[in-house]
Amino acid sequence: MKGRRRPKTALPVPGAAEAAGGLYRPCDYEREVPVTTSEPEPYRTEFRRDFQRTLHSPSFRRLQGKTQLFPSEEHNFYRTRLTHSLEVAQIAKSIAIRLNNNDSYFLRNPINLDLVEFAGLAHDLGHPPFGHNGEYILDELMRNFGGFEGNAQTFRILTKLEKKITTEFPPQSAVVNSVDGRKGLNLTFRTLASVLKYDKEIPITVQERERQDNHKKPCKGYYACDSVLVKTIKRTIKAVSVDRFKTIECSIMDLADDIAYSTYDIEDAFAAGFLNPIAILSVSDEIKRNIVTAIQEKINKEYSDLANDERHFTIDDLNRALGSVFAAPLHISEEVFRRRWTASELGAYVGGEVYRTSVLLAKSPYHRTQFTSDLIGRLVRDVSVNKCCDNPIFWQVRPSIGEFGAIESLKSICMTQLINSDKFLAEKNRARHIISRIFFALRESGSDLLPEDWRLVYRLYQDDEVQRNRAICDFVSGMTNSYCIEFYERLYGVRPPSIHKPQATL
Repeated sequence: MKGRRRPKTALPVPGAAEAAGGLYRPCDYEREVPVTTSEPEPYRTEFRRDFQRTLHSPSFRRLQGKTQLFPSEEHNFYRTRLTHSLEVAQIAKSIAIRLNNNDSYFLRNPINLDLVEFAGLAHDLGHPPFGHNGEYILDELMRNFGGFEGNAQTFRILTKLEKKITTEFPPQSAVVNSVDGRKGLNLTFRTLASVLKYDKEIPITVQERERQDNHKKPCKGYYACDSVLVKTIKRTIKAVSVDRFKTIECSIMDLADDIAYSTYDIEDAFAAGFLNPIAILSVSDEIKRNIVTAIQEKINKEYSDLANDERHFTIDDLNRALGSVFAAPLHISEEVFRRRWTASELGAYVGGEVYRTSVLLAKSPYHRTQFTSDLIGRLVRDVSVNKCCDNPIFWQVRPSIGEFGAIESLKSICMTQLINSDKFLAEKNRARHIISRIFFALRESGSDLLPEDWRLVYRLYQDDEVQRNRAICDFVSGMTNSYCIEFYERLYGVRPPSIHKPQATL
């Protein structure tokens, strides 16, 4: 069958939720390359097939070697991108289960749990080595070649880079008849839509990004080279009429990611000794003002259907939000946070016994576990559906403004306090040095330093500078922390790995 396209076969019979109509239709199950199976599988839906393909993919396994907040090699307690993704998938599924049982529409038309769990499992596949530091560095290196961004890379991995399906059957090479035949995992269009968080094409050149004022950090969206497939997905599931392309499953995953980030990353920061509750409550008013400004902008965007007085968010609101999170574990009455505190006043109040309970919460595994469990349960139970359009496929989930403020405050304070520490700045400088030197070495050598399978792709685009750089970026971004360091040592180290050690193909 070499060189022939797969015969188009009937889709497996959907489960009861899909058959009920409403949220899922036959067009959702279409794929870029039609699927053939040796025998029908009525017991397995197309979304379940997609979930399983992703779970078994090398890209998913490599998340165990990529940084979430702290380098995993520092301590076996810290979360990796893999464990973070598992937690996001679980939280997303919990939100969907609750909505399926509490919302009148979803009682009749349940959200597909496999699809939601897939979105949580896959949402961080595109993150490079060294966490967000790696993302910023690769974006700087790719500013004139389409940029780099984790969510865009996730979509590219699923649709192009994973070595499972090509236009040739059975698949044998990335290059088919002198054409790029890569089709990634070949997931259904509705499955791919669940990881399209940002409905925006990333500009190719830095000049265009400067005109749009989004050149100072990675631009959220999808790559220009993937825009044709994105348009096909949107056209197939009939999303032309919506203002913002973001499915209900993607919205659930996005919120679950924020919940996980604002709780479990805080737990890691507590365990690492970088933060404790008092440090969070006592950040300066200047930092709080900057955080409030950023949160207010997000509230105005995400809660635009509410009246202005319902969307107001101040330092007082931030203090109340943080107070609601830490009052019970620190045995502080929430009434305390109803007045305006300066940092010095709050610092004076929370001495003595309160400081002791703060340290206990940060250091005791039992107290930390109870704290995160209670907080996640509270946030999941607070989620409601914003029925923002006529099409329920594009309804959005969100917490109340109070809980949204708590989530965003915890995220912002955690990042603000950590990224400004000397230890994190040193790690950022190290990541920049390693990734930049690898990238430039690969660019200068042509395809010589690339593994054999990547050379084929690079040489295919010999006359296309944008795609050549994209191939290098794809290779580097797929590395784990340890493989990135090992590759650097091969190029520049005094004692590099043995030349007899096989080089990973990614």
